[in-house]
Amino acid sequence: MTALAVSPDGKLLASGTKSLRLRFWSLEDGSNVRSLKAHDTPVVAMAFDATNTLLATGASDGGVRVWDARQGFVTHNFKGHTAVISCLRFHPDANRWTLFSAADSGEIRVWDLIGRNCTAVLSSHVSSVRSLDLSPDGYFLLSAGRDQVLSLWNLRKNALEKTVPVFETLEAAYFVPPPRQAVKRKKDVAQAADSKSASSLVAATAGEKGTVPARGPPRAYVRGTRLSHHHLPYCRGPAPFCRSAARVGPGQGRRAEGAGGRG
Repeated sequence: MTALAVSPDGKLLASGTKSLRLRFWSLEDGSNVRSLKAHDTPVVAMAFDATNTLLATGASDGGVRVWDARQGFVTHNFKGHTAVISCLRFHPDANRWTLFSAADSGEIRVWDLIGRNCTAVLSSHVSSVRSLDLSPDGYFLLSAGRDQVLSLWNLRKNALEKTVPVFETLEAAYFVPPPRQAVKRKKDVAQAADSKSASSLVAATAGEKGTVPARGPPRAYVRGTRLSHHHLPYCRGPAPFCRSAARVGPGQGRRAEGAGGRG
């Protein structure tokens, strides 16, 4: 098995193997819905879109394809990467029709599904990009790599907003959702994205040091392990609105009890 992905509605599982087969499985009855050849080389990355209807696959030859997950045919065939695809991510807003792909070369590409072309190449990492995530408002992209760096990208400008050295090889990084706030007008959302998002974003990371994302007050303890802040330097919000990270010591392989988030 070289790659797995589950649709957001939990009904469909996609799997890739060294035999070059892409298989779709029903998680309702366990049946194999269909099996087909995906790429000329093994599929090493997958991602479903928010509508459960599209599946993106990335191969070891750098090719990226988008599939109709229900009917099993290719809708897009993207070429441009020259290294192994390391991760894929659809924009969470299905109305934006955007796919992000990253490779072992450190290159990130932004694909327009409507125009069927690459609209931007984001270059900052010097090693494999292992994780991509979108901010809650959808205007910022977070990338984490094995070069021990977190990069924040402004998607309105397709430009690097900030680089954060984390001094550990990263395998995953995610934005921590902010507290729920009532937003009554679309204008308010746009203003928030323009003036506040970059200064209030918080991220949780998972890497070689064994940092585990957790929810809790600044001085809470989890099984005797103190929770300490682990957020991007541009988070300037009050402490209760930031999230903490429990640092698990050597030999503690289990996830801290009560930990939230992914990674």
